[in-house]
Amino acid sequence: MRAVAPAQAGIEDLAREALERVRGGLPPGAQAELFVARGRERGVEMREGRLETLQESSDAGMGLRVLHEGRLGFAHASGLEPESLDAILKEVIAQLPYVPPDENRAFPRPAAVPEASDPAFLASLSDASLFNTPLTGQMDRLRAMEAEALKADRRVKR
Repeated sequence: MRAVAPAQAGIEDLAREALERVRGGLPPGAQAELFVARGRERGVEMREGRLETLQESSDAGMGLRVLHEGRLGFAHASGLEPESLDAILKEVIAQLPYVPPDENRAFPRPAAVPEASDPAFLASLSDASLFNTPLTGQMDRLRAMEAEALKADRRVKR
């Protein structure tokens, strides 16, 4: 079983603050696109009701593109610290004079994103209990899942 955590609370606030920091460091007339991501992952492998493998990891990072006078610069960093953002902003701005200008270079216009209307579908995308409950507290649930999989299809083998 492999699970990916839902976006942790506060990522939107962090992104807004980072974007304001970027706006303050841009040359006049420049546009910016900032990508901020943070995630957690758990991997559990069980065989015959026994734990075989247990993994847990997390990652975070950001990417920044700046468009100024037809020139585009890009940089990225792992981590979400303000110092990392300042470093990639400085790096992107330093790239711009070395990029040939192109009058047709532009960011895409934002498109409307349709709202998902099926609550059951939305609820199926993530199970926060997989990250809010210690793995030791989930062993009975995992054993039951294994037993159901083995009963459901004879092609599933131990």
